Amino acid sequence: MKGKGKAKTGSDGSNKNAFSSTLLLPNTDFPIRADAPKREHLFRGRTTTDLYRWQWSRFKQPDTEPERPFMLHDGPPYANGHLHMGHALNKILKDFINRYQVLRGRGVHYAPGWDCHGLPIELKALSELESDINLEALEIRQLARRKALEAIEVQKGEFKEFGIMADWDDPRRTYRTLDVDYEIRQLKIFGEMAKKGLIYRARRPVYWSPSTRTALAEAELEYIEDYLSHSVYVRLPLASFSDDLRASLEATREQGNGNDLTRKALEGTIAIDLVVWTTTPWSLPSNMAVAVHPDLEYSLVALERQPHEEYTLPRLLIVGTDRIEAISKVQAGPYTPVPRRNQQPQLTTGVIVPDDASEESQRMPVAEAVGPQLVGPLKELARFRGSVLLGSSYVPPLQRTDREIGLRASSTSRPVIGADYVTAETGTGLVHTAPAHGAEDYECMKGLGLLDREQPFSPIDDSGCFTDDLSLLGFTLVAPDVTSTEGAASVPGSAISAAQLVGQEALGQGGRTIVSLLHKSGLLLSEAPQRHRYPCDWRSKHPIIIRATWQWFADLSRIKSHALKALEHVHFTPTTSRTRLQSFVQGRSEWCISRQRAWGVPIPVLYDEACGQPLLTVDNIEHIVGVLKEKGMDYWWTGEADEFVAPQYAREKSGKCWIKGTDTIDVWFDSGSSWAVMEDYLHEEGVVQHTNRAGYPVADVYLEGSDQHRGWFQSSLLTRISTGRASSEENSQWSAPYKHIVTHGMVVDKEGKKMSKSIGNTISPLEFIRGNAKRQIPAYGTDVLRLWVARSDYTKEAPVGNEIVKKAADALRKLRNTARFMLANLKTERVKPLANVKLDFCELYTLHQLALLEQACLQAYDAFDFATVARKLNEFVSASLSTFYLDITKDVLYSDARDSPRRQAVLATLDQVLRTLTAILAPITPHLAEEIHQYRQSDSEAHECDTFVSAFEAGWQPVPLNFLSSEVAAEGAALMGLRQKVLLLVEQGRQQSFLKSALEADVHIRATSAMDAMLMGAVEKHESDLARFLNVSRLLHRDSLDISASQWQVTGEHMGLSITISAPQQAKCPRCWLFTRSEGTELCARCDSVVHAH
Repeated sequence: MKGKGKAKTGSDGSNKNAFSSTLLLPNTDFPIRADAPKREHLFRGRTTTDLYRWQWSRFKQPDTEPERPFMLHDGPPYANGHLHMGHALNKILKDFINRYQVLRGRGVHYAPGWDCHGLPIELKALSELESDINLEALEIRQLARRKALEAIEVQKGEFKEFGIMADWDDPRRTYRTLDVDYEIRQLKIFGEMAKKGLIYRARRPVYWSPSTRTALAEAELEYIEDYLSHSVYVRLPLASFSDDLRASLEATREQGNGNDLTRKALEGTIAIDLVVWTTTPWSLPSNMAVAVHPDLEYSLVALERQPHEEYTLPRLLIVGTDRIEAISKVQAGPYTPVPRRNQQPQLTTGVIVPDDASEESQRMPVAEAVGPQLVGPLKELARFRGSVLLGSSYVPPLQRTDREIGLRASSTSRPVIGADYVTAETGTGLVHTAPAHGAEDYECMKGLGLLDREQPFSPIDDSGCFTDDLSLLGFTLVAPDVTSTEGAASVPGSAISAAQLVGQEALGQGGRTIVSLLHKSGLLLSEAPQRHRYPCDWRSKHPIIIRATWQWFADLSRIKSHALKALEHVHFTPTTSRTRLQSFVQGRSEWCISRQRAWGVPIPVLYDEACGQPLLTVDNIEHIVGVLKEKGMDYWWTGEADEFVAPQYAREKSGKCWIKGTDTIDVWFDSGSSWAVMEDYLHEEGVVQHTNRAGYPVADVYLEGSDQHRGWFQSSLLTRISTGRASSEENSQWSAPYKHIVTHGMVVDKEGKKMSKSIGNTISPLEFIRGNAKRQIPAYGTDVLRLWVARSDYTKEAPVGNEIVKKAADALRKLRNTARFMLANLKTERVKPLANVKLDFCELYTLHQLALLEQACLQAYDAFDFATVARKLNEFVSASLSTFYLDITKDVLYSDARDSPRRQAVLATLDQVLRTLTAILAPITPHLAEEIHQYRQSDSEAHECDTFVSAFEAGWQPVPLNFLSSEVAAEGAALMGLRQKVLLLVEQGRQQSFLKSALEADVHIRATSAMDAMLMGAVEKHESDLARFLNVSRLLHRDSLDISASQWQVTGEHMGLSITISAPQQAKCPRCWLFTRSEGTELCARCDSVVHAH
């Protein structure tokens, strides 16, 4: 048959276009380029909202008995601001999992949520006010609610652009922690915990944020690695000896070790000081004990020189034996920082003023600065165990003594106590103990019964400033009269009133004033700047303090063992995250659940106006919940207190006047209650018979960032266990709300740095989707962003940048072009089932490789290993398709007769390959999968195909397992080795300008006695298909033809098989371009029969 148009004559005399009309050339309207901004939206509805509704309706069909639906419970993002790359990583990973489950035929429940309460939203709402006015709580709540709802709508639109499968517009299939139904369910959990006696109120140390004036949970802390404080070594005069200490010193004197000094110490003519070290000098007014470790060794040492000339008598010190050398090398007296010009202000500072302050203000407010003198050598006089010190007492740092003028008029002494947490690794081996400002301090003193009659003392207010409670110490601050050792006249000391401390910030000027007073009193042994790890408020980024306040707590000590037991039945990805969550749970005994903010769920407690005692009973909580369910959560701030009092506690019966509390519940309790709301929803949907039995995990998967080990993972577990839901009465197995926890790392920039607005290295995920011309970021589209997520090892930090995303775009382009080639050849063909065609070895080997790919990807999807899916897919497309199967089948596809058995086998193979690749791609790049699936059904343009069903409705169509063959694998590996050797010889011939492609050579093989048995068997068995496998025109046995007269030859050997490639001895066929045409004929035999039959 003649070709279209004028035939062109090639260099070999053939007419290259003469037979083009007889070829079955590929043809498709499937676009070469994705043009994502214009095309992805065509498939968006079908593969997101419509798909979710379809799969859920399929699950809910009344005439079916489906298995329990798969539930991935969405950890609610905070409803504040636009989405960042961390949101994209998180939501897209979740979508991979959900889509895979749908593709495998399982019903999926996924309800996107939002965390709506808390300080950041409240502060953002207040920051937009035109003037700084004091608002009522209800007004603040109204502003915060409006701001949260605005953010939800913004984020919802951005999440849709990520291609997330969900029913975004149905409020029943999303959740918000500000919804009344959600809040009521949360209060019911609070009530269940109260019923079990797990809720209590106490005045004890909690993390406190002066910047935001509220208590914080540990999960709300971030840490500054190089926070700058001032550490101080403080001398605390010993007031009394324990019997053991006196006996130990008596024994030392009798042995003659420093007997004169020891004797004077026992007589009271020489003072002995305990030396403590702290990085929080502002907490010293709250000192109530000094802790030592009973089993550590301590020493009585003498200063060989006195650093303060106001002392008229030498003094002895008690320090940890292992700390003597370190203490001798510290600088004596106060520290005066040297001002540095043109220095950037510190990120955070402790008791040092910012670097941008004046030179004068940077100097410590002390008398004359002491030079850089060291404490100096310490002479050891006695050594004893810490247990010897127990029962001794000392004078706290702000107190007057009989021996010297101190700082407090009260004569109350404080005890030396034992504590196992004391070490000799830093400091002095003696620990300043302030139970109002340290959890360990509090627990230790509480355990010893020392707080039964005396509450922790904390003269610091909500803003972190000293209060006039300092007056309770009963002191007027008086600096000592300074007398020289020669008996010169005394220099009168200066009086400093407590009022000077009142109002000063503990972390600022107040701490500096304390250090100044210690110096003036002679109690400051040493002071130095100290950089260390310090917690800050995760919202305001300002340092926090530990402060004793009245707060509400959940008692975790009673449920901790059950929680840890429940975690034994939870799977973790990566497995290392199990230990992290267990350690967080193990390390907690209580949970501070109260917050001093307006925007949140109120703690449903009333207080006796007369004495402040709380009304916390189950029936009154139920009464409050009933009122709020009817009238809304804001009614707590507008209704009268009497309305929230159950009848049995009314004023008429109890004689008490009740007032409402103002605390709200920790937002981690908010989000941690979400499992219960989801459980209720599934009950309402009527699928309870498929889901929850008592104590059965609600969700199959929780997937969040690694920071949620101390956040949502933990709060969800604790609220679940607190409700007392065991999986069965027989074994009392407590169930976590999740079966599997998947944890991902943080997104960092291309250099591995944390993204920060201050650094300027943040990138919005929408910039990659929509493009950003200013930053030279193309509009890659959603699927490229999703492929970046899949290619990342999410268990570690995930780097992102334009260059990194471009690699994902290049990989997706290759996948698209591969699919386009197959679509172009399958366009109008009626493909027979694989079972109805005769498959040659090329097809068998390719289908075996495809089956291996499928099995590997199924396993990877099941293990949430999406990077392996992406890698395996890329390897298959590159190695098994592009450079092998698609290349060797072009001749069959284009040149064989349309209905030839060999071509039908190739088409059936391509059809299976395309369906399998589409299924593997679908969870990761759903838009491309939908486009491929649509064009496989019809080659019309996308905008004309609104009626097409989703690729996910077609499901995963597996490769028949019979194609997994160890025999084919072994033979294929042997022949692939031969193919590589032939290609190497072709390349050698090409470098010598013998040929341009492998088709321009005859390949001659000859077996030798050393030939590998597997290779020999494969060559003999598949000889008829071997030329196509090697992608050469002809494969010949050397013995069958003399090639000595060939124009050129390249010879090699492979596993005992002699190989020679030579100039072809037949002519090039002008139709198929293979060198298989006999002289004197127009076409090769195959092409001649096809053309004449046509």
